[in-house]
Amino acid sequence: MMTVANDTKSTLAAPAVAVAGVTLGYGETPVLEQTDLTVETSTVAAVLGPSGSGKTTLLRAVAGFIRPTSGSITLSGVLVSGGGTYLPPEKRNVGLVPQEGALFPHLNVAGNVGFGLPRRTKAQRVMADERIDELLELVSLPGTQKLSPHQLSGGMQQRVALARALARRPQTVLLDEPFSALDSQLRSELRLQVRELLVKLGAAVILVTHDEDEAVAMADDVYTVTPDSPARLVRRTTDGPVAE
Repeated sequence: MMTVANDTKSTLAAPAVAVAGVTLGYGETPVLEQTDLTVETSTVAAVLGPSGSGKTTLLRAVAGFIRPTSGSITLSGVLVSGGGTYLPPEKRNVGLVPQEGALFPHLNVAGNVGFGLPRRTKAQRVMADERIDELLELVSLPGTQKLSPHQLSGGMQQRVALARALARRPQTVLLDEPFSALDSQLRSELRLQVRELLVKLGAAVILVTHDEDEAVAMADDVYTVTPDSPARLVRRTTDGPVAE
């Protein structure tokens, strides 16, 4: 039986993310079928597979940008997709860090981080500015509020994208190949820093990547996309992330 939103005791015991029997596709063509994935609070699950295997499609379904053709998705015990239920992205409390950051080039750092925060009243604007300052401290970019995206290095842009994803205090954070455009040394440094930060904040994290080293370094659980068509997810055993 599906957990209802007002069942506090059951909701507290539920995983942060539960994808059950989900099939995803475009039009009549399925990409992933009978997909199962579970993520607990303060843990990272990696979905490992080549480009075009359906990894990003899965993230988009969890975020609410596409609807599964079957199965269900629950977030913290609340059904958000399946059985005739569908909650749009803005009601899912999910933060998304897209590939290569995708910062808005016409906004400065503060504008990017605070995008989506309410600013209609003076009190809201003060709260938004305080939240922006707090987040930039959190990602080790204090004092960068007025910089433009083109003035930032690749690693700094990814940190700004992460701060933007955290602005509304999401319970679930989705990382879509977040370090793929960075050089190997910076990639190694950032992935452990990002993992430590997100786990400390109590987020449930889904990382999609084609890099096995990255998956093993960051994730508590690794799911591999099978080469079938349509593909499936297979959970494999792991010793957990590399010790910091």
